[in-house]
Amino acid sequence: MVTWTQNAESWGRGTITPIAPLSIMLKIGNGLRKASSFDAEALPAEENPLVRAYDYAPRDRVFYTLTGAWTVTPTLTWSVEGSIAKDDYRSSPLGLQSVHEQRGSTNLTWTPRDTLSTYLGVGYERLFNLQSGFDGVGTTPWLAADSERSWNLSAGGRWVPRERWTLSLDYLMAPSYDNTDTTSGGSQQAFPQNWSKLDSTRLDLAYRWTSAMQVHFRYVRETYSSNDWALEGVGPSTVPNLLALGIQPFRDNVNLFALTVRYQFGRDSTPRAAQ
Repeated sequence: MVTWTQNAESWGRGTITPIAPLSIMLKIGNGLRKASSFDAEALPAEENPLVRAYDYAPRDRVFYTLTGAWTVTPTLTWSVEGSIAKDDYRSSPLGLQSVHEQRGSTNLTWTPRDTLSTYLGVGYERLFNLQSGFDGVGTTPWLAADSERSWNLSAGGRWVPRERWTLSLDYLMAPSYDNTDTTSGGSQQAFPQNWSKLDSTRLDLAYRWTSAMQVHFRYVRETYSSNDWALEGVGPSTVPNLLALGIQPFRDNVNLFALTVRYQFGRDSTPRAAQ
């Protein structure tokens, strides 16, 4: 068993402003986690002494983050952010070997006046992890590589047509894909691809009845679908000993209507003439 761990992290950051409306920042860092020697004799008989718990195992980490913001015009703003993080478990003979993450996003905001603003955003994320193991003494070790890619597209806006009214509309589309490859005995096998997709639309309408009370109406429409090869077609004849027979990949359709009234004590609640 592990009796102690030690974490150390260092990073540096630099910002450059080539022109007044444009700012770019780069952050670079690394981390090192050390752990005491592993006492295999303290483990239960069924535990594998070569596997290290990921939150205690020695780990090497490096990360990079780049962000930028540009005020194109007084009403138009563009921002970009990207990051890379790599975790490697070099002292773990089996189990989790590495986790790599890549992220990128950009957002465009347009505010032609105080009562109206709109935005458009795009994002991407890739997660990769590598694991190793074996089925028993004398068996051939195996490797499993899992890669998940996700995208998101969002758009929306906020409008204040009158002093007491606020209308907001937001849309999100987020598909993702997952691929798993295994290597055992020198031969490679790829599992079928899994995927999921989320479509969400949200409408908010708020009316400030008085300075202390606000009435809020919300409508949300969401559609979520997914495909999981491990669950498709599972039935009593295919897996007779499975307890959760009939389980299927998630597929949801949601229509949510909500009406809320919020009152803040301590504020002047004198009614005003409707506008």
